[in-house]
Amino acid sequence: MGRNTTAMKRGWNYDKPNARMDCYVDGTKFFHLDPTNTEVFFDAIDIQLGDDDYLRFGDATNGDVQVCWNGSLLQFLPATDDTGYIAIGNGTKDMDLRVYLGTAAKYVLFDVGNVYLSLEDVDLRLGDNDEVKFGDGSGGDVRVAWNGSSLNFLPLTDDTGYIAIGNGSKDLDLKVYLGTSAKYVLFDVGNSYLNLTQVQIYAPNLVTTGVGTTAGTLYVNANGYVIQSD
Repeated sequence: MGRNTTAMKRGWNYDKPNARMDCYVDGTKFFHLDPTNTEVFFDAIDIQLGDDDYLRFGDATNGDVQVCWNGSLLQFLPATDDTGYIAIGNGTKDMDLRVYLGTAAKYVLFDVGNVYLSLEDVDLRLGDNDEVKFGDGSGGDVRVAWNGSSLNFLPLTDDTGYIAIGNGSKDLDLKVYLGTSAKYVLFDVGNSYLNLTQVQIYAPNLVTTGVGTTAGTLYVNANGYVIQSD
């Protein structure tokens, strides 16, 4: 392999004093091998791997991790199952990760600056018996799951904690509809009352202090009194 002159600058160039090898096309350097800095530097050039061609990382035979496009999807394959992880950043030098879904207006964003996961015009869907877990307890201090027929809030330890709507300073109404939009139960923050609109209170086996167990329907008469009807 001969050394090209400055006028030639086409093909390979071996720079013996710097132990560096350059590749030129029409006088333009596209990449060089630099043993001094232990790097291969590419400038204005693409790298294309065909289907089922691998990019390998690590010292293991065939690489500790292989990256491959199999014709329909990009795969990251470790030499040993469940080994290592894919890291975006290192906790000190980080960057956002944005995944687009169909259009530029729909995406999932891991936002470093605001330290949150943002779903922009994207729904989060969990199947039957899939859980959302809260807290640091093993398996979560509270688990929320749809079991196919009901939405369950399950604490790690029975009779622990409570579900709060608001905090006493920043509150909001809670309205539960019963069959139609005209029938509802409303916990009204502004008026500080419980509003039952076109709704009866049915209390079978109601326990009343000093009276015992009774059954029936509670309703409000024209004068605003709660009355029990058996």
